[in-house]
Amino acid sequence: MAVLIVLLCCLSGGLFILLLLQRQRFYRLYESVIFSLDLALAGREQEVSLYLNTRYSAVASRLAELEKRINYEVESEKLSKEKIQAFISDLSHEIRTPLTNIIMYQDILVKKAGLTDELKEKQEKMTEQIRKMEWILGSLFKSVYLEEDYLAFDLDYTNLTETISMAVSAVLKKAIDKNIEIGIEPYEDRCVLHNKKWTAEALANILENSIKYSPAATQIQIRVGHGGMFTEIAIKDEGIGIDKEEYPFVFKRFYRGREVREMEGSGIGLYLVKMIVEKEKGYVVIKSEKGSGTVVSVFLQNTL
Repeated sequence: MAVLIVLLCCLSGGLFILLLLQRQRFYRLYESVIFSLDLALAGREQEVSLYLNTRYSAVASRLAELEKRINYEVESEKLSKEKIQAFISDLSHEIRTPLTNIIMYQDILVKKAGLTDELKEKQEKMTEQIRKMEWILGSLFKSVYLEEDYLAFDLDYTNLTETISMAVSAVLKKAIDKNIEIGIEPYEDRCVLHNKKWTAEALANILENSIKYSPAATQIQIRVGHGGMFTEIAIKDEGIGIDKEEYPFVFKRFYRGREVREMEGSGIGLYLVKMIVEKEKGYVVIKSEKGSGTVVSVFLQNTL
């Protein structure tokens, strides 16, 4: 009986020592993995030779191989992105150059003496269509650049007055041509997080839609309201309005509402608006009733 007890004690002691050794090996393996991951995260190359002839060499070797594969994929993705960016830039240049030349030649023809009034009118219409094509292509290239982060999009805390003025100035001639008045309600000018150039373009796109789809001799009102987290820039028109069932689609690229498909437009403007505002960590809301006008509200962050 005593011998059995001794054997059991020895066996228990041996198992305890074995478990202790296994635990130590586990912690060493754990520390090895953490050390290898720290090297990878720090961008330092792992020296697998440090682990040769140890139980951890397989782990270190595989981690080093994984790091190399990830680095290769990152570099390949970077090169691919740079190639696409260069291609789009070249394509933009190749398309814009002939369009610019065509517009120049058209302007020369329009001003040329001896043309009949009918021919002058046709030439002017052709120039207008070419300029529309140039705008559509420009908007398409901008959307691609923004989608793929090819353009610098710096955000800063700046006031809104200049931004709104830039947007209104960009569409003022079109508003005057339709006898549409653009009014701005008095507001307290504050600094909000946005990119002045891109925000002005987004607001100008909204204003242009308001002018395009509003009857002549109507009003467009711009209102600025400050909230706790966001500042709202609301643009209200007296246009044809939008059906509520079309709300989910109006910010999609190339979407044209049923009521305006036969009218001038490309379906890119509001898509760009949404993309620009979301890059500024804001959002856009649209409220409208058919026949009662539309309100498009841009919300920009007051703080990070």
